[in-house]
Amino acid sequence: MTIDAAAIERLTTTLTSDTPAPLTTDDRTLLLSALRALTASEMLIARQSQLLHSYQSDEAELDRTTATWLTRFAALLQGPDPAHAYDFAAASTARATLIRDTRHAESLHDFITAALTFAAAVTVLAG
Repeated sequence: MTIDAAAIERLTTTLTSDTPAPLTTDDRTLLLSALRALTASEMLIARQSQLLHSYQSDEAELDRTTATWLTRFAALLQGPDPAHAYDFAAASTARATLIRDTRHAESLHDFITAALTFAAAVTVLAG
């Protein structure tokens, strides 16, 4: 919503004047419009804050889960034969790629693609 700058200036002058003056219908309309716009903006900010908090929580959970499973997987793959030992560098690269791709995912499709790409990389690491 666009609010006329001249109308804002007139209302500001009326409200800050040392002499009390009644508000006109236009003044009231302007105040209501501004309050509606402010309320809509505050609601949007609150929703974005909730989404950001949720994203950060989900990201932290993904990091914890990934680390836990990589540790368990590494323990399973570690064996007496060094040729079949777990490649921690490759796993670290795959994990970093997963984190980067999920952070930049703009859709569920992007997120699932990142997860499946990670699963494929881990499968290759398992031999």
